[in-house]
Amino acid sequence: MPTISSGSNGQPTHSNAPTMPALPVSFMPEVIKGTYGELHVDANGQYTFVLNPKSPQYILLNQYQQGTDHFLLHLSNGSSVIVQVPVTGKQDAPNISGDLAGVVTEDHNIDSQGLLHANGKIDVIDPDQNESSVKPEVISGKYGSLTIDVDGHWQYQVDNSLSNVQALTSA
Repeated sequence: MPTISSGSNGQPTHSNAPTMPALPVSFMPEVIKGTYGELHVDANGQYTFVLNPKSPQYILLNQYQQGTDHFLLHLSNGSSVIVQVPVTGKQDAPNISGDLAGVVTEDHNIDSQGLLHANGKIDVIDPDQNESSVKPEVISGKYGSLTIDVDGHWQYQVDNSLSNVQALTSA
């Protein structure tokens, strides 16, 4: 029969302590859904993370921004283990819509300054956080200039008197 007594340091000592056979423990095969993807686990504890690039939370990560998925893996003895998978965001392409083209016709609808105009507005929607903006600028070209403001309003102005414009022929 096992006995427990107090040792010289005040700690209990065991004599004839029963030995318990070690029970084999395995992982429960499962697929666990996370914030950014799924973790596929087999009975040996091997796992594979499958990123869901269409996950709304993943899309919201900016380029190089870090996120972490947390998974609770279950063992056959009822305990569990936490696995953390780091995820890095990427640059998502913005969606640009609105007035993407304009038309001016030589010698038609000339304003009092001799200019032809086309204008419109574009909208930029970027799935990355805080990146839905337009860079205001003026771009000069062979026939005129394009001006765009921070709100996406653009205007293309052509100087009808330029020799480049007058040299154009109709198709």
